[in-house]
Amino acid sequence: MAPGGGGDVEARVLAQTSKPLLGQEFIVINKAGANNMVAYTLVKNAKPDGHTLALGSDVAITLQPHLQKMPWNGPEDFTPIAQVGTLTNGLVVLPDSPLKTVKDMIEFARANPGKLSIATIGKEVPAHLSMEGLARRENLKFHSRSFSRVRSCTTALLGGHVMMVAAGFSGYNHLLKAKKVRLLAVQKDTRMEEYPDVPTLKESGYGNLVADVIHLIMGPKNMDKAVVSKLAGAFKKAMESPAFVKANTDIADA
Repeated sequence: MAPGGGGDVEARVLAQTSKPLLGQEFIVINKAGANNMVAYTLVKNAKPDGHTLALGSDVAITLQPHLQKMPWNGPEDFTPIAQVGTLTNGLVVLPDSPLKTVKDMIEFARANPGKLSIATIGKEVPAHLSMEGLARRENLKFHSRSFSRVRSCTTALLGGHVMMVAAGFSGYNHLLKAKKVRLLAVQKDTRMEEYPDVPTLKESGYGNLVADVIHLIMGPKNMDKAVVSKLAGAFKKAMESPAFVKANTDIADA
């Protein structure tokens, strides 16, 4: 994860809260790049002794091997330890955007091929692929712009450089609360508790195009089951701690 991002904060607070539970200190090292490929390669090649772990998304191990050549075949090349959380992606527009519904977006894209501009974090990530799936399903053409962070996507939206953002909820929740942006739909299979009035893409009539991203902790392949159980138990307790709960709330509201 990149320094200062949500995953970095999660890792540092988790390292701190799990230290007294495991009796050892974790050193958080940021190895951002290539959609977690740098960090995951380091962990894949480490000794399976539980001393080298990764906190990142499931995208690089479940999705990317189907899209490009990777240093691993899939989840079977790692040891899953704990799920830290789930990142929900959604479609965001400006408050005064003429796109009031997903149907409006579809009709605009159909009437104006290539003019619907959408900002995403990188290419071939769930939020982007969900939109590509929608475009293929509805025979649409839109212009996709790739950025490295959600903040960059929303800056482009606020500046009028794109019409919509398809990205993680935590990166624009503060703008939603300030009513500086509007949530058009969520790319998941159920509505969000925080925004129960916002429909899913499926409810809008355009297929169950889910783009959830799972944050998880994993280690090298063939870790000892007793070590995995001990780590999983400690991380579970650490994630229930007030410090970690507060950190996650702060990330969502940032």
